[in-house]
Amino acid sequence: MDAALKEIDRLNQQLQQLENAAERAQALKADIDSQIQMFEQRLKLLNEAVLFSAPEGIALTSGEDMQMSAARNVAVNAGGDISTGTMGNLTALAGERLGLFARIGQLSLKSGEGAVDVQAQNGSMRLFAEKKLTLSSESDISFVGKKTHHADWWGELSAT
Repeated sequence: MDAALKEIDRLNQQLQQLENAAERAQALKADIDSQIQMFEQRLKLLNEAVLFSAPEGIALTSGEDMQMSAARNVAVNAGGDISTGTMGNLTALAGERLGLFARIGQLSLKSGEGAVDVQAQNGSMRLFAEKKLTLSSESDISFVGKKTHHADWWGELSAT
């Protein structure tokens, strides 16, 4: 059990480092402090392992907090859908890469209220469409660059 508690502590430290990096990048802050507090006050007191298995389903619930940690990988798999919901914030932090991929359907990023902010803080950004690319706005469209504006058209150009 001591090894498990040390591993959770080590992973909490890594998560704290990711939170600090995300904060420097002005990303949405994760609630790391409450996870570490739960580990210190509650999880260290546990001394048994548990395996859950049921052919019809399993439900886990907590009146307060829940944490899952692994030394290497956490895998969540479903033959159908995976749904995640929260009335607060949802934060995904990655030390290296974060990828979103929809194999055959649509990938959608929408904000019901507020701006959508996409940044490449230390690199370039590309938008590519194999078919038509549409930029539209109910208001204004601005293109701003500190150095050069460059546009190439291989077909018909229309501006109004």
